Amino acid sequence: MIGLIYVDSHAVTEQFSKEDLDFLEAFANQAAIAIENARLYKEALAKQRVEVLNEQLKMLNEKKSRLINVVAHELRTPLTLIQGYAEFMISDESKSMDEFRKYAGTIYNHAKRLNRMITNMLDLSRIVSGRETIDKKEINIIPILKNVLDIIKQEAKIKSIKLISNIAIKSFKAYIDKDKLIQILFNLLTNAIKYTYEGGKIELAFTHNIDTYQISIKDTGVGISEEDLDKIFDEFYRIDNEISNKTSGTGLGLPITRSLIEAHGGTIHVESEINNGSNFIITLPIEEVVSSQ
Repeated sequence: MIGLIYVDSHAVTEQFSKEDLDFLEAFANQAAIAIENARLYKEALAKQRVEVLNEQLKMLNEKKSRLINVVAHELRTPLTLIQGYAEFMISDESKSMDEFRKYAGTIYNHAKRLNRMITNMLDLSRIVSGRETIDKKEINIIPILKNVLDIIKQEAKIKSIKLISNIAIKSFKAYIDKDKLIQILFNLLTNAIKYTYEGGKIELAFTHNIDTYQISIKDTGVGISEEDLDKIFDEFYRIDNEISNKTSGTGLGLPITRSLIEAHGGTIHVESEINNGSNFIITLPIEEVVSSQ
């Protein structure tokens, strides 16, 4: 039983004709079909919503598992080394001051690595939860680009990598969060150094048109396969190649970088081929340009 239709008439002397009853029966049948279809549709929607929620929960569980694995793996190595060298310093009194300084330097470097890892995770947490604030101000970004390049030179020098500045103008003012811009540049440049062979080149370039300006970081490194290009901005994803297997990392640098760029209304895309290097191109909108020369 789906429902009941009650039909009445004020005409005392007239009864419902056979045609009236046939019509009412047909109407009742169609109404029953419509009601049943609506019920089934509602159930299907509810089932679909449950399936979507289950899929989302599954993805969150996978992310949680990846996070636990990454954190456990990445924290274990520096913590073990810090503990080991600290024990050497405490127990071995025969070591010279130079050796103690060497141990202290190793502890310091691994503590910095832990700090970077925690900072990346906190940054990602703020971005995902929507608590990351963008403080845009009008600044000349050209000196910032060149200054970051100068700071990163020492790291590039260790691998004999040549840093090239392809910036033709001295001033370009735009509205942007200075600290976030520096973070974006450092993330991409240190990544480029990591994945570039010794003796390679990295070029930082700047161009602009009426509506947008672009910052590109091009290297002569190992390159990225077409399959990996679709995944490198996923959280915790690391490319499986000879350099990645020898270096540490959480796979959070590029996701954070993309999120910061998108928070400014911009985009980032990559052009790359295996063994032919990579080119990361940032495109940002020009909200207001005060002067350029």
